[in-house]
Amino acid sequence: MSLEELLDRIQGSSLAAAVRGDSGWEWLFPNIETCHVLALALVFGSIVMVDLRLLGITSRDSPVSKLAAECLPYTWIAFICALITGTGTLALKVVKDETEPALKLLSELPSHG
Repeated sequence: MSLEELLDRIQGSSLAAAVRGDSGWEWLFPNIETCHVLALALVFGSIVMVDLRLLGITSRDSPVSKLAAECLPYTWIAFICALITGTGTLALKVVKDETEPALKLLSELPSHG
């Protein structure tokens, strides 16, 4: 399958139509984007918490292993949410701009078909 065929499939998908607002869900994209940004902030925030503890700047009374064990579930949940919501934003981005640098890079990769 070529990159153009893949983009056409994504553009024709019901997910892309819903994100574009074609099915009457005008607020779907802003909600997905908001959840995506919040999930990314939680991913990076939880990682920064552990990093600051490793540097000895915060939470000195808590062992690193305990803090990392407490933060890790939030990091993974937020990462999965960011992955899911990022798929929704990608569906719209692909439809809007086929000259995206990441897509150009994908098109230059050798195909195995």
